[in-house]
Amino acid sequence: MQWNPDDYDGATEIFLSSSDIWIPEFSLYYSHHFNQAVKLLSNNDVRVNYTGSVRYYLPYSTESLCKLDVKFFPFDIQQCTLLFGSWAHSNDSIKYALYSKNLSLIDFYDNQEWQLDLVSFCKFHAV
Repeated sequence: MQWNPDDYDGATEIFLSSSDIWIPEFSLYYSHHFNQAVKLLSNNDVRVNYTGSVRYYLPYSTESLCKLDVKFFPFDIQQCTLLFGSWAHSNDSIKYALYSKNLSLIDFYDNQEWQLDLVSFCKFHAV
């Protein structure tokens, strides 16, 4: 969906209900619940730009297992990589974009057994 803003009183974006637009399935690969694709947790609005880009803020909660290497316990360092994407659609048909360069840890719960030192993310294209 694209349009010329000059043809529509300068409108550069519109909001639509997520139920009125195709939203691709989205999964955490290798998650604890392997076959569980993300279900829309609410009927959020999507923001559609005149260029055709669609921004959808997806409320998402999931669980994942991470392989641990405790050979150097209690001085071990663990790294857990989470991969998100679509099982049904190729990267050519869906263009994921990082909206923010900052990760929010507002829902993160610290504990006394371990310390979270770094959270980062990157985008890559698997072949």
